Amino acid sequence: MIEFDIFYGKEIENPKGVIQVIHGMGEHCSRYIDLAEFFQKKGYIVLGKNLKWHGPTHKLNGDLGLCDGRFQEVVEEQIEIGKEIKKLYPNLNLYILGHSMGSFVCQECLKRGYEGVTGYIIQGSSYHQPLLWKLGEILANLLFKITGNTPSEFFKKIIFLGNNSRFKNENDEFSWLTRDKLSRDRFREDEFCDFNYSMKFYKEFFLFLKNLYKEESFKDVPRDMRLLIVSGFEDPIGGYGDLVRKLYDFYKKLGFKNVDLHLIPMFRHEIHNEIDKEQYFEYLYNWLEKNKM
Repeated sequence: MIEFDIFYGKEIENPKGVIQVIHGMGEHCSRYIDLAEFFQKKGYIVLGKNLKWHGPTHKLNGDLGLCDGRFQEVVEEQIEIGKEIKKLYPNLNLYILGHSMGSFVCQECLKRGYEGVTGYIIQGSSYHQPLLWKLGEILANLLFKITGNTPSEFFKKIIFLGNNSRFKNENDEFSWLTRDKLSRDRFREDEFCDFNYSMKFYKEFFLFLKNLYKEESFKDVPRDMRLLIVSGFEDPIGGYGDLVRKLYDFYKKLGFKNVDLHLIPMFRHEIHNEIDKEQYFEYLYNWLEKNKM
């Protein structure tokens, strides 16, 4: 039996559906409580388990961010969680919501574990950037050879270099995450956030990204699968809308029939932690209701 790190709505008598949350890089599931509470009130069950090498358990064990395996293990674990959720709630629609790095995991789950899933919410995502990702792969492999599997503050800074360029006047390195200063402060003070990953993690992550958008890897996915691609217009990860549109075009080119794109003006990377996040939650609720089976 899987122990979930967030589990909202288990007491609902007639739930409308289930949302599985897959969080992003350098964070954990408890940062999605506002979203979980909103959807619990709307009649949805919201569950999530921290990704491998993330969260309080790994902090306690001393291996927070210390990758000792393949990045695909992260994906495989989330697929198994989805299967466990379907055993718990076999008659309910299951939606998988992946944010940022979790959106990449979510898309790999789409390719490999879509049975029993009603739809995928690809939130705060990006699209294939051949040159940038290749440079990341080369540098990660080089540093891994030089330093071994040690945590790297240096590589973390490289990864996020430029994300804050539009918001420098706010004098906060986390301004790119959200306009909500309280949310940024909570992130800054959270001992389970903004940690350093080991070099093997980065090495494995870029290997994973290299293969993520190969068209042939989507050949078995039903083209009527429901997809929502959603991002903030001011999100640097999504290229301020440009890369997110390319992601949408990619799925349309592959023949997916039920793909929706929603870009939210003024919102930054963490749309679920924005000042007026309820605007997004209401949109998402309506999308879920519209895309029931």
